[in-house]
Amino acid sequence: MREWLATPVQHVRDVRSHLLVKLALIHRRGGDAHVLLERQRGTLEPIAAAMAEEDPGASGFDAMLLARRRATVAATMGFLDEMTRRRTRTGTVRVRAGGAAAPRNARSAGRTG
Repeated sequence: MREWLATPVQHVRDVRSHLLVKLALIHRRGGDAHVLLERQRGTLEPIAAAMAEEDPGASGFDAMLLARRRATVAATMGFLDEMTRRRTRTGTVRVRAGGAAAPRNARSAGRTG
C-alpha cells in the first residue's frame, strides 16, 4: 500500500478520484504528502506543456474541448502548487476538509481529555 500511496496518477482525469483518495489516506495515517505532490507535479508537467502547445485548429468544438482541458490542467497544477507552498510554510502538508491546511497536530485538534 505504501508504494501505491507514493505513486502519482498518470492522467489529469484521475486527480479528482485517485489522487484525492491517496491524499486522504496519507492524511489519515498521519503522513506527509509532499513527496506524492512533487511526483504528481512532475508527472503532469509534460502533459500540461504538450497541451499548451496543442493547436486547436479551427474554431468550434475542438477549440472548446482544448480550452476546457487546458483549464482543467491549469487548475490541477495550481492545486499542486498551493499544496507545495503550504508545505514550504509549515514543514508538512496536511490537508483537512474544505481544503484548509491542517495544523501539525491535526490528529489531536478538537479532542478533549
